[in-house]
Amino acid sequence: MSRDLTFDKIVIGLFLALFLYVSSRSFDNWQFLVIGTLVIGGIGFSTFYLPDTIEFDNDNMYVQTRGDEIVVDLKDINTVKLTGFRMNHRYMWKIKYTLKGLDKAARFYPIYSGEFDSFTTLVKSKNPGAEIIYESSFLDFDM
Repeated sequence: MSRDLTFDKIVIGLFLALFLYVSSRSFDNWQFLVIGTLVIGGIGFSTFYLPDTIEFDNDNMYVQTRGDEIVVDLKDINTVKLTGFRMNHRYMWKIKYTLKGLDKAARFYPIYSGEFDSFTTLVKSKNPGAEIIYESSFLDFDM
């Protein structure tokens, strides 16, 4: 269900290399350096660090993080929410769930196919109280 971000990571790596090259040539323009660092840092953070790989079956959701896999019962999912962050016309989604009494969250960029709709339908059938939130704005900082 999660989108493969390999291409995005390569493009961001190329932009980072280009930024480092240009900034090494123009040390006198400190505004460019600060703004570029913030922009590339934010994009890199949202591409490399935040997203998890999400898969599911009829009973569980599988969250693959950096070196770990978490199994979550679909009835323990509380919210599936569109976040205010998007990259290249793709929106990041956040799934809030409870695991061993603790509230947790997973973030991912979905592949928009029938699979994502099946996931939200299945979540609602397993937990009728779960919220599916399809609206967000750029002022929504709940990433």
